[in-house]
Formats: sequence, C-alpha cells, structure tokens
Amino acid sequence: MIEVELIDSWNSNENPAELTPNWKPPKPQGALAKNPKTENQQSPLGFRFYLRRSPTTNYFVMRVNVPGIQLPPTMEATPFLYIPKPGDHPQFDPLVLTFRVDEGMNNYFEIQDWLKTISGLSGGKAYKKLDKTPGYTGFGVESEILVSVLDAAKNPVRNITYHDAWPTSLTGLQYDASLTSVEYLTATATFYYLDYTSSLNV
Repeated sequence: MIEVELIDSWNSNENPAELTPNWKPPKPQGALAKNPKTENQQSPLGFRFYLRRSPTTNYFVMRVNVPGIQLPPTMEATPFLYIPKPGDHPQFDPLVLTFRVDEGMNNYFEIQDWLKTISGLSGGKAYKKLDKTPGYTGFGVESEILVSVLDAAKNPVRNITYHDAWPTSLTGLQYDASLTSVEYLTATATFYYLDYTSSLNV
C-alpha cells in the first residue's frame, strides 16, 4: 500500500500579505454581508424624459424603455467544431418612446419634421442647415436624449444619456368617430443612437 502525504504549500505561520502584496483579507461572510445598500425596488412610474428639441414631447411622455444590449459571439474554427468566443461588435436595441399627442399636435410634428429633414425629404437646404448646427445644441442631425430614473421620493437617482440619437420611425394616428368615450391619441417613436451611458445622481 502506497501512502500519499498532502502538503499545504502555504505555511500558516506566514503572513499572506508578505507573500502577495495585493492580498486583501476576505470580506465578512454571513447574512449581513449579503444585504444590499437599499431594499427599495425600482418603480416603472419613476422616470423623467428630456429631449431638448421637443419640449412638448417631454411633458406628454407615457412610456420609455431602457434598451437591451447583445454581444454576438465570434466563432473560432477548429478541426472538429466551432468554439464561441466573445465578440467585439455589441448591438443595442432601439430606444422606444410612447407619448400622448398634444391638442395642437406639436410634439408629433416636432419628431416627424426631424425625421423628414435628416432623410432629405424636406430638401437639401433644410438638411444642410441641420448638419451645420452643432450637436451640443440638441438641434443638429443627431441629438442627446436624457432619461432620469427617480427613487421612491421622486428624486433623480440615475441619469441615462443616449448619445447621437436620431429617429427611425414614428407611428401614425387613428381617428375614430365611433368611440363611446374619449381615448386620447398616442404615438410611438423609435430612436437609434451611438451609445448610452449612465451615472449616479449623487
């Protein structure tokens, strides 16, 4: 019978901090170590939307999403199979905004005019004027969109900024004289953007 002796390479008398300068003592374990900083949960009612070029839209916003993000893998070929590896081209879902249309339809046509102008449908002069407008003004071809997330006391706790956003679609409006009660018109606008960032509002 062969006996095998297991030897621990670390001597309990040695100081681990001397062996590894970046070593840090482990955090306390147990129920208290798992407690979050706050037990409050995020309410879908707690948000504010801000688009500088369309102040009427800001007031009548009903719904807005925080888009998802995907990172499609790249496939590494081997003699027998393809091995998935992390990709390098992340893909963002679009920003989707639903708002009530004001009585004068100002917010609806503010977004529609923006979409038509960047498409060139409003004429080359209109696009050139938009293209020469600095992006930081919020009135250029692309614009920043800000969504502030609110806490239970309706105070902003996080700001989400969509950079270089522009509209890709705007739904139509349906009038209906057969309705027995008033259902105010709503529209949905879809935006693409370069990137979005978030920051705590402290």
